[in-house]
Amino acid sequence: MKEILPYIVVGIGVFLFMLGSLGSMKRKRILESVVEDRTYEIISCNGTSLVLEANDSLCIDLRKLNVRYLGKGDYIEEKDVYFPLIKGNKGKLSLKIESHCVSLNITKEFIDGGYLIPVEEGLWNITIKSENPSILCDIVEDIPKDARITKNGNITRIPCGDYSVLLYNPSEDPVSIKVYSSEGLNSLPLIALGLAVFLLGISLRRREYAHRDWRGRGRENSVRSLN
Repeated sequence: MKEILPYIVVGIGVFLFMLGSLGSMKRKRILESVVEDRTYEIISCNGTSLVLEANDSLCIDLRKLNVRYLGKGDYIEEKDVYFPLIKGNKGKLSLKIESHCVSLNITKEFIDGGYLIPVEEGLWNITIKSENPSILCDIVEDIPKDARITKNGNITRIPCGDYSVLLYNPSEDPVSIKVYSSEGLNSLPLIALGLAVFLLGISLRRREYAHRDWRGRGRENSVRSLN
């Protein structure tokens, strides 16, 4: 039993390592969308990281947002909105924004919906008309966050935290995206355990070989002394 124990330990270590490695590649699609020109997608992290696939460049911002709901419908009118956030649905949306010295008219055709943050902080009077119900919110907290974002080709990995991920399309062409929730980082303890068990098995095997060698030399010395 002592002779095969190192091999059993090595096998367990390899199994745990492979199980953790397979878990690290596990991901779930949470969004497939189109980001229209000068619009946002706002995504909450539902795992340890997000994996983004996009057919063109997007601006990525990490923000802790706290919003106040103001209304929903195909016609919304609201006064003195401090920092407007508009969620548009599929179809055409017309937006009029006014302050004491500025007046803006924006028309957007959403392919599958998205977000608008049309102006900075202030006091704005908002009128929204849309083919399908839209949502108007007021951003009451907007805190920038920082994290290490890695990019490889058209694949971007974004770590999750106490913030939302804002994807902004600055170009005039729509950008197609797929977003996956990845639980890979949760597999690191299992990978580390598998590696530790594997190294333990190797150590036991070397110790067993050394013990056999010592016993063999002991027998040889005994035979020589008898002779």
